[in-house]
Amino acid sequence: MAERFVETVREAQCSGATVLLSSHIMSEVAALCDTVTVLRRGRAAYSGSLEGVRARADVAVSAVGRTGRRSPERPSAEADSAVAGLLKGGASIRKVESSLEAAFLSFYGGEK
Repeated sequence: MAERFVETVREAQCSGATVLLSSHIMSEVAALCDTVTVLRRGRAAYSGSLEGVRARADVAVSAVGRTGRRSPERPSAEADSAVAGLLKGGASIRKVESSLEAAFLSFYGGEK
């Protein structure tokens, strides 16, 4: 059923239709959406690209330095300088990623 859903949405997109998808499943959103709007308390908290949403998330930099320790997660605004510093210090970068789920949750700032 999920495959048919994705196929139907993509067919509609290819025909030029705008598809409004309401979902909290971030993998679905990432696969199907060009533009996203995050709602908080009935209002748009963000509207724009997925990259704009990801920019709000902390970035996990998996690196191993001379000491064998891994780098902690950093706010995305600090990611470039963190990676540069790790490389300058002789670290080997394994992976740099941000979680779309974490970025989405950042709009809710600890709400329960």
